[in-house]
Amino acid sequence: MATLENATEPVATNPIAFGFTATAGRMLLVSISSRNTGDPSGSVVAPSGWTRLGYNRTFNPVGFQDSIVVYGKDAAGGETSVTVDFPNTDGNDVFVEEWSDASIVDYILVSETRVGSGTSMTGSSVSVVGTGLVWCHFAQSQDNSKSFSAGTGWTLAQEDEASSHPATIIVYAETTDATVLPAATSNRTNGWRAVTLVFGVAPEPEEPPDPPEAEDAPVPGMWVDWGLDGFGVSVSESEDAPLARMLPEGGGGADVEDNITPDVKRVVIHRGGFADHLGGTSPGTMTVTVKNEDGKYNPDNADSPVYPLVKPDLSIWFGVNADGTVEDQNMTVYGRFGGYVREIVPMPVPGSSYEAQLICDDAFGRWRQATARVEFMEDPSIAEAREAVLDALDETRFDLDTEADHIAFFGTTGTRTRTVTAGTPGQFVPTQDVLRGRIRQPTANALALLEELNALAGTRHFIEPGDTKEDWYQYRTVNRHHKLDDSPDADIDGEDHGAATSGYRATRDTVINVAEVEVRPTTVDGNVVTVWRYGQVPFDVGPAASVRIIIADFGDYVFDAALSVAATGSVTSAFTPFGDGALIRLDAAAEVTVTALTVTGRLVRRSDAETIERTSTSSRNRYGERRQSISSDYMQSTGLAKGIAEFVLWKFAEPLTRPRVDLINTLSKTLPLELYDVLTLTIDRLHVAGRRFEMIGLHEEWQTAAVTTNGPLVFSSFSFELQETPNQTALSFFRVDISSLDGTDGLAP
Repeated sequence: MATLENATEPVATNPIAFGFTATAGRMLLVSISSRNTGDPSGSVVAPSGWTRLGYNRTFNPVGFQDSIVVYGKDAAGGETSVTVDFPNTDGNDVFVEEWSDASIVDYILVSETRVGSGTSMTGSSVSVVGTGLVWCHFAQSQDNSKSFSAGTGWTLAQEDEASSHPATIIVYAETTDATVLPAATSNRTNGWRAVTLVFGVAPEPEEPPDPPEAEDAPVPGMWVDWGLDGFGVSVSESEDAPLARMLPEGGGGADVEDNITPDVKRVVIHRGGFADHLGGTSPGTMTVTVKNEDGKYNPDNADSPVYPLVKPDLSIWFGVNADGTVEDQNMTVYGRFGGYVREIVPMPVPGSSYEAQLICDDAFGRWRQATARVEFMEDPSIAEAREAVLDALDETRFDLDTEADHIAFFGTTGTRTRTVTAGTPGQFVPTQDVLRGRIRQPTANALALLEELNALAGTRHFIEPGDTKEDWYQYRTVNRHHKLDDSPDADIDGEDHGAATSGYRATRDTVINVAEVEVRPTTVDGNVVTVWRYGQVPFDVGPAASVRIIIADFGDYVFDAALSVAATGSVTSAFTPFGDGALIRLDAAAEVTVTALTVTGRLVRRSDAETIERTSTSSRNRYGERRQSISSDYMQSTGLAKGIAEFVLWKFAEPLTRPRVDLINTLSKTLPLELYDVLTLTIDRLHVAGRRFEMIGLHEEWQTAAVTTNGPLVFSSFSFELQETPNQTALSFFRVDISSLDGTDGLAP
């Protein structure tokens, strides 16, 4: 156990220079407290061999930083000197401490704590790691009337107070197994700040698990699938490769390395969600700036090792190690982006190094331009309808949240979504128009379909990067109850690690106090009836007559549609139903007269349209009417309509702040976070303490350590776009077979 043997306090001049006699084999600490506008660690001039063990700071009410920094070394014996030069001449203090039975080689930073102004404050509880703990506490106050007390298991080792704007530094040593930091009290409200550092001997490390097999170990970095054959080594064998090999010194046909990490100079990623559960989603984007002095990324450079593969729509993935590095170190890897290269932009900038940019979208960028044909479905759940759209996209990478609500029907079929550029429903269509593709199978925009399903139940979706290049990405949904009953995923201090907060404002722009949902209750008839009859009979088909092609319009959706043909002879028919219509093709080997043409099936029955409206009277009286309208052909249940309307009011009837928080050097907190995770935010200067937010967007930047020398790629910054949640504690939902009828669990909004 560490024991304080000697302590030296220099004369409080500025700069402070002092010496002392150290005993070999003991641990030396320099504890420095400061009330200033800069980082005190930057003004410490220490001899070779001193190690910075910890640093912490907080802002006091008048804008100064109250800080503590601790340096340490193992004494070899003899004279040792330390010089400290503070930016201010008041509110500073320094101790040199000598500890026996301790070595800085074994010491780690266990905890750091900061508390704000108040008449009575207590340091946070910490889980003590290891033994031999040393606690350094710095407190700054505007007067001398204050007191401090040690928590259970701690012994006061040293205490001193500077003469001006009293800056007090206190050092405690552990005598028993302590788990609670000492309490500190003051009778001044506006001048009090306290920051703490706790050091302890690290416990014996656990036996590390066996490393994964080489082929299974995730590899970080920036990967481009040049050959569209999976991330690895690609072979340039595209349709242009033979031509490339014919050109002088053409690069086509050579092996190409998919790992382009050494070329990368800067990466900017933006992945946005949507806040209101009802709006559209913008594709996630990544812009990669790469070195291009040799023209590697010029699409027309036949000497490029990746010619002729420099084209849009290449698969791309970016992942980093847990420490922010991109070298293969057999560490935990966090995927940052998975998607497609949309544009390749060489940038020959005069007077500087040539560069190129790879501008990338996630899968939403593709789906925004894609169409999907979904077969007609009766009574699917929303999740089943969503899977049908993904199946139409040939998308197998997805993780869908629970969406148990059912709709009467779903599909992209129907005359409203069918493209017909020639012919009139119910009339003859020339054969050549079909042959020319002027009548096409019905389709709909894929991303629009998914977002229409989102609006039915308040679901949100996003593209989540895979944590390995093999996983690439997956499509994820979270329903409207996502994490309402969960603890926060992270706690963010708005004054920590270079944090900056912007956009924190109370505004009625986020308010929705009238939610109206248009609904038309819909059922499917159980009886088969005649739903369509062709009026232009009789007519002839066969060798002497044209093939007859007819578009049938049923007027509404029909299940189990079947064609019936009455004729004077044998007729060959092709019947393609479109949900609310069909394409009919008739032909015969010999001339035949068709006397009747009908379609039978089970009709969709719709009740009169109605509007479900929910209003927050108190919110409307205070903020004026703020209306949100929801309409969809698939909103067919009043229960579904009431549910989404009531949820919208529960969440948005009162203003919700939507700040942006910028962070650096917080990888252990930021890398694991994903869109729609929940975190708590503390910003002392805004009097925000532990407010609960959800993440609705993230922006991150990575760049080389030294752009001019093309150094290694390192972390730069994170920005989180947040939305305050109406519930500031985790909710407790009623669950069948778990909750009791007389309990406190409530119904989910």
